[in-house]
Amino acid sequence: MTLPDHEEISMPEKKIEKSAGQCLCKVLVRARDDGRLVCGVFDSASRLTTRPEEVMVCVLPETAPADITTSMQHKLIEAYCLENDIQVIKIKNSEKMGILLNKDAQLKSEMDNPVTTPTLDTSCVLVEWPPKPHINKHEHRLLDFIWSKQVTQLDLPI
Repeated sequence: MTLPDHEEISMPEKKIEKSAGQCLCKVLVRARDDGRLVCGVFDSASRLTTRPEEVMVCVLPETAPADITTSMQHKLIEAYCLENDIQVIKIKNSEKMGILLNKDAQLKSEMDNPVTTPTLDTSCVLVEWPPKPHINKHEHRLLDFIWSKQVTQLDLPI
C-alpha cells in the first residue's frame, strides 16, 4: 500500500484559495485597465531595479521542470521581490492568466485592427500600487490573504 505524496486540502483551505483566486483575478483585470501592470520577465526585472517601492505584488506562473532558463529567471525575480518586501504569488496555470489578461485587450484590438492582436507576456506580472485613495476592497482582501500566509499559490477560477 502506498501513501499519497501530498496532503489533501481541507474544505476551508479550498474555499480560501478560491476566494483569493477570485480576488487576484479582479485585481489583475483592474490593474490592467488602469495601466498598472508590468508584464514579462525583462520589463519586470527593469521595474524592480528602478522602482521596487511601486510594486504591490508579483505574480509568477509555475514553470515546467524541464524549463531551466525560465525557472532560474523566476527564482531570481522571486528573491529580489522578497528582498524588497514585495509579496509573491505563484499561479498554478499560466494559460488561465494569459486568457484573463489578454481577453479584453484582444477583443478591442480586433475591432481597431483585425490584423494585429498584441498579447501581454504573462511569464511574470507585477501589479503596481494604485494611487492611495483608490485601493479597492479586492486589493485589500488579496493582501490580507497573502500577509496572513493563507495563500502563496493559486489557481485562477476562470
